[in-house]
This record gives sequence, structure tokens and C-alpha cells, in this order.
Amino acid sequence: MIKKKGQGGSGAAVLVAIIAGLIVLYILFLEPAERDELLNTASSEDSAFGNSNGKNITNVLEEEPGRLDYLKGDNFEISLPSFNLYKTTNAEVIDNFNAFAIRNGWFDKKNAEKIFEINNLDNTEDVLLTFITRKHSGTLSINLNGKNIYENSIRTQNTEPIGLKKSNLNEGQNTLTFTVSGIGGAFWKTNEYIFENMKVIGDVTDVSKQKTKNVFTVEPWKYNNLEKATVRFNPNCKQKEVGVLDIKINDRNVFSGIPDCGMLNRYDIPLGTIDAGINDVVFTTNKGSYLVDLIKIKLELEELSSPLYWFDISDDHMENITEGISEVNLTLEFVDDDEDKVLDLNVNGHMRRIDQDEATYTKQINSWVEEGRNYIKLIPKRSSVDIVSLTVDLIEKDDND
Repeated sequence: MIKKKGQGGSGAAVLVAIIAGLIVLYILFLEPAERDELLNTASSEDSAFGNSNGKNITNVLEEEPGRLDYLKGDNFEISLPSFNLYKTTNAEVIDNFNAFAIRNGWFDKKNAEKIFEINNLDNTEDVLLTFITRKHSGTLSINLNGKNIYENSIRTQNTEPIGLKKSNLNEGQNTLTFTVSGIGGAFWKTNEYIFENMKVIGDVTDVSKQKTKNVFTVEPWKYNNLEKATVRFNPNCKQKEVGVLDIKINDRNVFSGIPDCGMLNRYDIPLGTIDAGINDVVFTTNKGSYLVDLIKIKLELEELSSPLYWFDISDDHMENITEGISEVNLTLEFVDDDEDKVLDLNVNGHMRRIDQDEATYTKQINSWVEEGRNYIKLIPKRSSVDIVSLTVDLIEKDDND
């Protein structure tokens, strides 16, 4: 059988046509950017100004504002709870001892040692040793911590209290040693003391109510803008009966003196005393009784100005905007936290309130821009706002727009 001329060539042409059609379909279904890259159709102008769906884009501003703090006012007051300060001194029994005896004779000798503790020597005064001697013969010697403090012959059952000097006392453990003199050649005698109801007593001051501590918090943005701080309080007290009142903030002295009783007192807090975060405030007195109320820490802040973001519009770009060839788009990207974003947008004095929970805000601002220098100001209105980016783009319109 003889083949017809050209039959083989016709089949090859059909195959080529099918492959070409598949390639065209593949290119048509590509993303525009990938198609442009494949076909090398991106113009040098697109590379210079950007391209979005065939539109030339010029970026004139790109910023990352971050957190913009909301300032409701420039004066803030922090209230602290009222409290009492007072000093109480009471006679207290520091220690007491069971009945015991000491003796000294030729065939019988017995001394005694008694230990007591003072837990707060600084606040303990007028310490006394008291006792009754049901039996008493010979010279009694008493040592305190190795120092002789008493040596006498007692003739009565009830004895005057013996003072224990503060200089001879120890913080913590103290030792009393009791001895009686010997009988000499009278071997048939024995000197003896029998002690009953022995006590160590003293005037102990309770200082726990002489000091009070409170805390207050200063947010970092307030701390960063702090211009002046004062403490204010009203002390109810008797002027002639009270002692020095000390006020410390973070262990730094703010006031030390006798305040005016029954009236509002106000004192400046030195700058550098207050810290960002938690602050301690301590009131102490060394005498008398205070009721301190209406306590306030006042913070005065510098004016918190919102930052300005600047961008330039050239005369050529301004001409394109005026003639409708280009439009100016402002875009804000917020942190996507589903919280309300409420702020005022100010472009060259043109105001617009933004109130949304979406993460993106876009506005065309053709009529708000000017040739040359332009500014944008963002002012939070209800709470602080976190802004990821602020951009201003000039977008050249298509002929079909």
C-alpha cells in the first residue's frame, strides 16, 4: 500500500498545536506576578514604582509607630489608705524564776545561775530585778554577765528592786549569778538566802504601730513623662505631744519633721525618688499618736505630644493628583487583637475619627495632601493603640479607572 504524501506531517502538526494550547492555558492560570516574570513583561517603570494589578505605586511614607499611649489628662492622683501611728510603752515581765536557794558553809556551798533573754534591747528600758528573801543571812553578791551589780547584806524580806543597767545587758541571752559570803571560822553556821517570786521586769516599747508601709504603682508612660510629684496628707494629732514624722519613698527621704496637726500638709517629692512600676511609701514616728488620712500622691506630667510623621509630595506628583491621574492612599495596620481601635487621624489639620476592631484601615486622602511637606498625627482617644505600620502610597490609575 502506498502512503499519501504529507500524511505524516499532518499528524505532527496536530501534536504541536495541542502542546501549544496546553502551554497557553498554563500561562493564563498563573498568578499575574508569576506570569509577568515568566513572560518578562515587568517594565523598568514598574520596578521603580511597584506594581499592583498593572498600577504603578510610589511609596512616600512607611513607618512602624508601635504603641501609642492614651493620655486622659496631665494630672493624676493616687490615694492611699488611712492609718494610725502610735508608740506604746508598758511594763512587762521579761522573765520569772521559781524559788531557789543559795548557801555557803563549811560543809555546804551552793551558788545559783539564772538566764533570761531580751529580744529587743533597743526598745527596752528601766530593767529591774525584783524578789523576796524569805531567809537571808550573809552578804549577797549578784553578777550580771560577769559584772558585779549588787553586794549587800539584806535585813528584810522585801527588798528594793535592783536596777540592771542597759550598758550591762545583752541583746538575747543574759546571765545572773547569785553567791553569798562565807562564815569565816564559825563552822557551825551557814549563810543562806532563799529567793521567792523573782522577776526581771522592764518598760518595753511596742514599735510595730510606729511604722506603716503602703505601695503604689506608676505606669511606665507616666514615669517617662513625669514632671513633678507631691505627697499630701492630713495628720490628726496633738501638736505638743507628737514626735518627728518620717516619710520615705523607696527608702529615699521625702519628709522628716513635725507636721502641722489638723490641716492638710503638702510636700514635694524629689525627682528620681519615684520609680516606674511598684513604689514603697513608709511613714514612721518616734513619739506620740497620729491618725494620718487623706493621703494622696499627685503626679504632674509633661504634655504628652503625639508624634508627627512627615512625607513629601513633589510638584509632578501633585499635578497628577490634581488631574486625577494618581490617588493617595493611607493605610494603617493594627495589631490583630480584636480590640477596639479608637483614634483621631490628623492629616495636615484634616481630622477623621477611626473606630473599628479590624486590623486594617485604608483611606484615600487626595484632598488632604499638599505639594511639599505633609504631616500625619495619630491620637489615641480611649486607650493605648498598637500600630504595626503606617504607609502612604501614590497609586497611578488605569485608563479604565
